[in-house]
Amino acid sequence: MALSQTLRELQAGCDWFFAVSGRMPVLSGIVAARLLDFEARDHQGNRFVPAYVRPAPSQEAGWYGLDKSAGVRVFFGVTPWGKVFATQQPPDEQAGWTEIRAPVYIAGSATSVTYASIVPPATVPPGSGAPSPEPELPLPEPPAGGVVATLELEASRRTARTGENIEVTATALSTGGRPVAGATVLFEVVGSATGTYHLTGLTGDEGRVTVAVTTAEPEIVIVRASTP
Repeated sequence: MALSQTLRELQAGCDWFFAVSGRMPVLSGIVAARLLDFEARDHQGNRFVPAYVRPAPSQEAGWYGLDKSAGVRVFFGVTPWGKVFATQQPPDEQAGWTEIRAPVYIAGSATSVTYASIVPPATVPPGSGAPSPEPELPLPEPPAGGVVATLELEASRRTARTGENIEVTATALSTGGRPVAGATVLFEVVGSATGTYHLTGLTGDEGRVTVAVTTAEPEIVIVRASTP
């Protein structure tokens, strides 16, 4: 659960970084997947950590309850298609991975899967057992959708005790007041709340996206939402 939450935060941070910089925060290298660069800076000079991720993820396998026999360290990477993952297998060359059989963890998965399972099938030549010789594919474009004119915020409740969750829902509306699906919404949490301070989500068919905020101590917590 801790690893899954860390990966969700990293994915949201990478999406936010990409929305600002037009690139993923990765170390250089012509490989199928690359290490996340925690020292990367966006066009505004903000470092990837802590500007978009809070806190910095642990690299100790034991911290996440993983089997240390598979490796005592955890490495975080991102594919050329923007998919964030974690693995106990060290990068093979140029600070990245080319082995499609490498066991990796992705957000929402309680067990490891093979790297091949998160690679678009078209990039793996049949019977080759290796990625395409042209791994440097274009990074994903922000999702298409209508133009967002306004964002309406609604909280599930106004107050909460320490450790309790409050769900905040943003509804993206066009100039005509219609819901906008597939829009990127950037949440910013100000105050004593656990989790990341910068969260990214995509609106559904009804133009809504929800983020959960957990209070850390009694004080006012402010949630803002914007579109890139």
